[in-house]
Amino acid sequence: MPLVNTEAMRQAYLRDVGATYNDICYFSQPADWRFQVTTPNASTNYVYFNFNLTQGPVVIEVPEPVGAGLLGGMLDAWDVMIAGVGPADVNSGKAAKYLLLPPGFDGETPDGYIVVRFATYNGYALLRAIPVTKSQADVAAALTLVKKIRAYPLAQAENPPQQRFIDMHGKTFNGITTFDERFFESLNRMVQEEPVAQRDLLVMGAIKSIGIEKRKEFTPDDATIRLLTHAAQEQLAVFVKGMRTFGEKWWTRSDLEASRCPRREDEFQLHHGRLPRRRRPGVVELRRVRFPQASWSRRKHRLPRHLPRRQR
Repeated sequence: MPLVNTEAMRQAYLRDVGATYNDICYFSQPADWRFQVTTPNASTNYVYFNFNLTQGPVVIEVPEPVGAGLLGGMLDAWDVMIAGVGPADVNSGKAAKYLLLPPGFDGETPDGYIVVRFATYNGYALLRAIPVTKSQADVAAALTLVKKIRAYPLAQAENPPQQRFIDMHGKTFNGITTFDERFFESLNRMVQEEPVAQRDLLVMGAIKSIGIEKRKEFTPDDATIRLLTHAAQEQLAVFVKGMRTFGEKWWTRSDLEASRCPRREDEFQLHHGRLPRRRRPGVVELRRVRFPQASWSRRKHRLPRHLPRRQR
């Protein structure tokens, strides 16, 4: 699934935005419904771009975060964060040059770079430009910071090409995975492009049975296409059901749920009961919430207005 998700975003980057590798896409205004990815939000000035290491190492320059914050990182084709950007990350919140190396690279690396070794050829950067406030001046400062990011091949480091920036505001970016035969077409593209790790051998044997094999063309017949489409739709139904039933109820007879966390340090507890009459309707006292690195006590949180009064 992560490989196919990365491929869906890459295709949207190339198709919907008209970008090429290393073109930097950004939002001059927070993303809206047109930014169709798995977990977006409507309050962030995202910065997104794809890179490909097939032709060799790629350099990514991030500026000193003056006047705004810059957080995020570089991910591989498996959606795994390989290097972070920010105060708590490898660049310590300072200007830096990242050198992204392709799988199996054994050449010399120049000084002055944060060397990052990738296990996949495809990857992407996802950053957040964070203005100090929502004022026009602070948002402009955040966008100025974005325009200082650079991405180019190491082979052109002596004379980097002019950086291309694309404002995605108002553009439709359909990076959602499709659950039909196209799911397997995307999977096949990634299988052909990426190296096979030891951990992948079992899965490679399984997908070989449906015609997906390294260095071979994927040409399913009509019967196989119908079978694959049905399988994809069946799995989509499993995902949808899981989203509706996963977790624990927050309040009796409500549809609000909290995800079950497998680790104890990720658990949180919500203690509540019948509210005293002197309190305002719709207010519940949160006595203790426990997260990995934080703890709050006796904070008041207003329940959603759309809930019926008996569920508040």
